Amino acid sequence: ADDLTLLARHTERDVINHTLQCGLNVVLQWSKEYFMSVNVAKTKCTLFGCIERHPLTLQLDSERIGADRTPKLLG
Repeated sequence: ADDLTLLARHTERDVINHTLQCGLNVVLQWSKEYFMSVNVAKTKCTLFGCIERHPLTLQLDSERIGADRTPKLLG
């Protein structure tokens, strides 16, 4: 299986965004080191339990990651 899920929990959206962005940067670096690619089109983010509707601003290799309100976890 080649699916991955990153998770962050905090009361502040900015902290969640920063933590996940750091994780995405690690995944991207690892994938380049091992000659693998990450499909940004299949990469999505979801914010659970948040009243605030502002989306996360996550990027992978300079491409914005889209949001998905009803994700299907594959791995």
